[in-house]
Amino acid sequence: MLCAICVSIFQGPHRSGLHHSTLEHLLKAAELNCWICLYLKSDLEKRNYQLLDTPWGKITSLSYLLRWGSEGFWVVEFLYHSKESAIGNTFKNDKRKTDLVSINIHASFLQRRPPMYAHYLQTVTQDLAEEPWRVRPDGLDLRDIPPSTGHESVARLAKTWFESCRNSHVACEKVYPNRDPTWYPKRLIATGRDDGSIRLLDTTSEKPNGPYATLSHCWGENPSFLTLTATNIEDFHKSIPLDKLPKSFSDVITTCNRMGLSYLWIDSLCIIQSGEGSKEDWLFHAKEMHFVYLNCALNIAIDHAKNPNVGAFVERNPARLQPCSVLSLYLDDLHRSFEPTYLRGERQPVQAITNNPVPVYNLHTRADLYAEIRDSMPLSKRGWVLQEGLLSPRKLHFLPDRISWQCDECRDLNEHEHTRYGQGYQSLLSRKEDEIQINLCSEWIKREPIWSWWKLVHIYTKKHFSNADDDKLVALGALAAQFEPFRGTGYAAGTFCSNNPPALLWSCIADKRPTGRYRAPSWSWASRDSITQGYDSFSHAEALATVDEVRVDLIDPDNVFGQVKYAHLRITGMLLCFNFDISQHQQRFQLESDSYHLHHPVIDGNFWLKSDEPLSFNSSCKIFLIAIAVKDSGCGKYCDGLALRIVDCETYARIGIFRDWWPFDGLSRKPWERKTITII
Repeated sequence: MLCAICVSIFQGPHRSGLHHSTLEHLLKAAELNCWICLYLKSDLEKRNYQLLDTPWGKITSLSYLLRWGSEGFWVVEFLYHSKESAIGNTFKNDKRKTDLVSINIHASFLQRRPPMYAHYLQTVTQDLAEEPWRVRPDGLDLRDIPPSTGHESVARLAKTWFESCRNSHVACEKVYPNRDPTWYPKRLIATGRDDGSIRLLDTTSEKPNGPYATLSHCWGENPSFLTLTATNIEDFHKSIPLDKLPKSFSDVITTCNRMGLSYLWIDSLCIIQSGEGSKEDWLFHAKEMHFVYLNCALNIAIDHAKNPNVGAFVERNPARLQPCSVLSLYLDDLHRSFEPTYLRGERQPVQAITNNPVPVYNLHTRADLYAEIRDSMPLSKRGWVLQEGLLSPRKLHFLPDRISWQCDECRDLNEHEHTRYGQGYQSLLSRKEDEIQINLCSEWIKREPIWSWWKLVHIYTKKHFSNADDDKLVALGALAAQFEPFRGTGYAAGTFCSNNPPALLWSCIADKRPTGRYRAPSWSWASRDSITQGYDSFSHAEALATVDEVRVDLIDPDNVFGQVKYAHLRITGMLLCFNFDISQHQQRFQLESDSYHLHHPVIDGNFWLKSDEPLSFNSSCKIFLIAIAVKDSGCGKYCDGLALRIVDCETYARIGIFRDWWPFDGLSRKPWERKTITII
């Protein structure tokens, strides 16, 4: 529902004008649950305006602009005003940057106009002059939304989604051909016992009867909640004390029982965390992890909680979750033509409204783009969650004020989404391009396996790890295993490089040097705590070097995708040495952030070097370049390769990448020299 001022925006005849003339009116409308004013109030609060004081004076009023958006739907933008000027939604520390708060309007399903709607518009017109903050029922559909995501009706909706998917979505069961619903993890939590208790089930001796769910959650800093240990495992086989579990776990157990799921897998309760045999148990499950999520019936993700004590269930304002819709002859007219002059001639008066089905215009904001909401949640920043979400056939998300659903056929369903929203509206709520759901058996991955792998690595390296030295490679191992059929053999420490030397040409963004123990060789992106970008010219580059040998010593020899204790590769290619003498003017270099322009005393050209870490240039500094690939850019060729430092005789470590224009005579002359070296 909307206040009188907000309704008037969509009734014409002007596409811009004054919104609430005072901040007091906006706050009154928000208190009466005007959908737009609630959003504007929350926007002001989030931006630390404290609703009154700003660096530009007090906010005195608001204005609006209705425009046609480039995305193919109408947009209403709002501007805050002080006595001095229109201040926009300028962030506190950036007075020049404006980021207008906006409401998107999308024409969706048709419905017959409620009989009282004409009278409703007449009453709203009267309110404009007397009580512009007044909110009246508009006769459009309202839903009965409970005040908590822990309400039984919310679980019933989740169960409806779940059963509909399992019973009618053929594609969701066949996303991964190697899925086996009869497979079970080594241990499960039995949640569906008649007496309401739970216990740990050893599936090697007692086979479950039915599907199981998995839980994705944040452990939080310094976790101290109840976990499975070598000392309590026998007690857990009898009973797990519900009152000792963190709130998130008990909420998910309640959800499973309400949805008819009798078995649940939680990492901290199904993998031994400490005591005798815990290391071996962790290595075993690291190897089995892709099966755990691949074969579950449902993955439950508590996106909003920073730790398990927060819980899955949250209290919320039902009014904010109501679908907001308007009927508008004005928008009907605008939709008929997108020319600069939108209205021509007289519009139909309100009294002339017929009973024919008319478009319903749905209003939504960035806060309703729940795919984006998930991307900003604590859980999405966790490294392990990427493979947990991608491998699971269907996902139920607990967000700050709602639940949402994902499966292969329904990428985004929302608890308060109107069941008749059209496909166009669905597409507006899909995931951002950067976080696209990757179907690991799709035709695209078969056609572009290299691009797809590095896209995945790029997304993955944005995530956070509480124990990167142990987890960096393991938490991506399940996805690497799914890629191997398309990439062929040659996986080593996070890369498929043995038959593709350009795979070594990744680069760092916002690099942070690891401070822990050894986890990967310098030629692997996993050796860095940074966002990683794959080589941008795979499809057009010609390899100049050959990888002769890759050696990887694994902590668990049975898990090629697991932890690495040592690795090296032997590579043959053209090598060039920069032996710096800071007294030599011709070897000057210029520093630009993490990029360096190097001038060699013998070879013409300007070498661009992007380092993985800050470099120190002095009279004893030596940098070696090995050419890996050459590409024709259309206006000439350029050479890409690795920048190295020497460790000892013929053994090197990567320090970055370089690029140089390809010389007319190639790399055949001195001081380029063909050599076989070892990179560790």
